[in-house]
Amino acid sequence: MVIAYQWAMKAMVVAVEMVAPGLLGLAADRYAGTVVVFALLGFGGGLALGIWHLLNMAKQDKKRDSED
Repeated sequence: MVIAYQWAMKAMVVAVEMVAPGLLGLAADRYAGTVVVFALLGFGGGLALGIWHLLNMAKQDKKRDSED
């Protein structure tokens, strides 16, 4: 049960990492008066960051399991 909670928390962190840059990009678009340039960059960068972080966490978890 604890492992499920740990992975749920990791998934929430990754979701925030994916969405937050896009929302900041939306705010930057409104401030700069652009259409969706910064939002697309933010969501694209957030997606890349989130996937990288998720893969990194999975690799560390697999490494920890092989040490036990």
